[in-house]
Amino acid sequence: VEDYTVNVVNCVYPSIQASGFTTSSVTNNSMRIGWTRGNGSGVMVLAKAGSAVDFDPNDGYAFTPNSTFGSGVQLGTGNFVVYSGMGTFLDITGLTAGSTYHIAVYEYSTNYCFKTPALTGSASTINTGISSIDRFQASLYPNPFENEITIEIKGNNEKVCYEILNSVGM
Repeated sequence: VEDYTVNVVNCVYPSIQASGFTTSSVTNNSMRIGWTRGNGSGVMVLAKAGSAVDFDPNDGYAFTPNSTFGSGVQLGTGNFVVYSGMGTFLDITGLTAGSTYHIAVYEYSTNYCFKTPALTGSASTINTGISSIDRFQASLYPNPFENEITIEIKGNNEKVCYEILNSVGM
């Protein structure tokens, strides 16, 4: 005879889900995501690389988050808990350059009853093409500049393609 534990939760779900997914401060290995809070006691955020989050959390459980991607609790396959709390933004680190990350934000009640469907969104990290940041030195001049800028790069003669983007990624 085996012993089993059954977790019975009498759920009262938040009535308003988080909304207004945003991204900012996107780099080659991190990004800031944001949301507007609904009316739960807190929010839990899942992140998945390459495809949409495909696992909703089980009610009644508090899951351990970690804002370094891949270090928090994994739910299903590849869905990582990156945040749990009362805030409205999160800086996710440990990301891979040039990859798309899908996010799901769940409002939850005091007994960890998760409102579904989640607020969802996605963003891609910048693909720098730089294998090691300490292998070259760049100089930009004049600084500040108006219409034209010169960039000198001194490195180890490795063939590298550089893409220069403005602050909105264009």
